Amino acid sequence: MKKLVLLLIMLALILCTFTGCQSADAIEDGYTRFQLEKDETFWDYHEGWAYTVSAEGYLSNGSCIVVNKNTVYRMRPDGSDKQKIFNEDNASFAYGFFHGNRIYYFAFPVIDGVNYEKEMTLYSMRLDGSEKIEIVSNVDYVVPYGDWLYYYLSEWTTANNLYRIKTDGSNNQLVIEDCGGWYLVEAGYIFLVDSYYYAASDFASRIIRYNLDGSGEKILVEYDKAALEFGFTDKNYLYYKIRYGNGYREGDQLDRIKFNGSDCQTVIEHEEYSLFELSLDNGFVYYARRPSRVTAGAVQKQEVYKIRADGIDCVKIHETEYYSVCIFKVVGGNVFYDTLHMSESNSDIYLHRLTSNGENSIVYEKDNGEYYHGFFVCKNKLYVIVSENS
Repeated sequence: MKKLVLLLIMLALILCTFTGCQSADAIEDGYTRFQLEKDETFWDYHEGWAYTVSAEGYLSNGSCIVVNKNTVYRMRPDGSDKQKIFNEDNASFAYGFFHGNRIYYFAFPVIDGVNYEKEMTLYSMRLDGSEKIEIVSNVDYVVPYGDWLYYYLSEWTTANNLYRIKTDGSNNQLVIEDCGGWYLVEAGYIFLVDSYYYAASDFASRIIRYNLDGSGEKILVEYDKAALEFGFTDKNYLYYKIRYGNGYREGDQLDRIKFNGSDCQTVIEHEEYSLFELSLDNGFVYYARRPSRVTAGAVQKQEVYKIRADGIDCVKIHETEYYSVCIFKVVGGNVFYDTLHMSESNSDIYLHRLTSNGENSIVYEKDNGEYYHGFFVCKNKLYVIVSENS
């Protein structure tokens, strides 16, 4: 169950749909609506195509939804050239991802109305829906890298062992035995977070680096009474978050370390704030923070910052005294993020744009007659994803 939760968290990044074309050119002012049809969900944007999913006969199972039938469409951002590329039973694109020129997705057996989500089978197909391939069964937490797919097997079938398999489904290999937890495959290495308890309430975490075949184990970082989470990689550095205290209620810190284990630096100092929505662009780390301990009924203030990747020149971008959720996408020197403001009678969503010269403006405010699903940027245009409020 632990690995499945990790997978859900990891792939929530995909589901948030805050994606875009990376471009150094100026982003046009304003936005264009990307209108979803009834029962249609925006899945992702990739290489000039917007992908949507229409589901029928879905089964709700805890925090995820698995449907009896998924129909996947792709279209241009202006809605033209709409194509049906997939229409099959018991598949989930909530877990899906793009890699190379293919889409990877999962199928779940549903027997007598019961969703066997721990027996996922991984498939792939070309971007137009052709050439479907079954890759591996009973799979959990997949990370693509080059010609390989790294994965755990379902915990119903094996211990916490890490495997890899070629993207065409061949050459299945055991890579690391008796491991588990978050892992990244970047820059020619596997980075693994290993957390363990040594007393009822005491725990420790460490980051271990391996070669791509599982050899060359090296402990890079080890903390007592703190949890470690990956942030991102950039050039020769691995960025990671340190979470202090039981339930992470003593605040977070962001550090970085070179892949070879040298030059460990603190980027964001430890305070009693939770850090989230970390994003790196053009030498700056963007992040939001809010107090780790919040008194019941108190106003929850949230702040948005940017700081140089070496930990200096910290600048506050935004502050709100309302409950707020910020999702970042940094494109072409612009930071796009949205905020949710709650009241007893209504909830308002605002999409903000921070330009490279420091100008901050609201570019979209949710209309009460529509649902807001996020945004993406393509060819220097901002598209806001909406559907009718029915």
